[in-house]
Amino acid sequence: MNELIHEVEESLRQERLQAMWREYGPYVIGGAILAVLFTALAAGWRNHEYRINTTQTAAVIEAFTSPEPAAALDKITPTLRPGPRALAFLTEAGTLLQNDKNNEALAVYDRTVADKTVPEPFHSLAVLLEARLAWSMKGKIDAQTLWPLKGRDHVEIAKTLLGQLQPLIADGKNPWHDYARIQAALITAHDLNDYSQARALLAPVKKEAGAASELVKRADVLDQVYAAQGGKEPAQ
Repeated sequence: MNELIHEVEESLRQERLQAMWREYGPYVIGGAILAVLFTALAAGWRNHEYRINTTQTAAVIEAFTSPEPAAALDKITPTLRPGPRALAFLTEAGTLLQNDKNNEALAVYDRTVADKTVPEPFHSLAVLLEARLAWSMKGKIDAQTLWPLKGRDHVEIAKTLLGQLQPLIADGKNPWHDYARIQAALITAHDLNDYSQARALLAPVKKEAGAASELVKRADVLDQVYAAQGGKEPAQ
């Protein structure tokens, strides 16, 4: 009797399994197929993206090593994806600077800043480099920029550049945060003669645990200079 009951139970179990498979089997098979296809497509997409990025980066390098690198880089920039395009922009600006073409380099930095598809941290780097270059040029700016700099006096330029750097200063997670603070301190002290505010900008860099040692040293030296000029120590 027990053997008969066991056979009946086994038969019912098989029937339930078969019924369940008939109902859900197609979904299971379909899901497995989709999983395989998704994995293959994802791998294919990654390979496709890698090939494109590699090809475009190689194009930037080739343009940089051409006889007229700035012109070659400028020519290919519109055809590039955001990452390689950022690399092309910054490389083109650097090439122009090497040839003392400051206004042309400033214009390229400005185009980089204006291009909202340029990814971080390259976009913030372009903001910092544009501010640094514009400040070093003083009244010799002829390039048209997003921020009105041409034809302005040094105080107006200083205030404009400080506004440009403010988002980087306010974002403690930005990799150029401390660099922006030091640049803002230089502008504040030398163009606005506000040594106390310059010291206030430097104070967080001096205390930043993760700041590069050379930045901390530079901030400390500048802080001593501005203290000697009468700048007050920031409130704790």
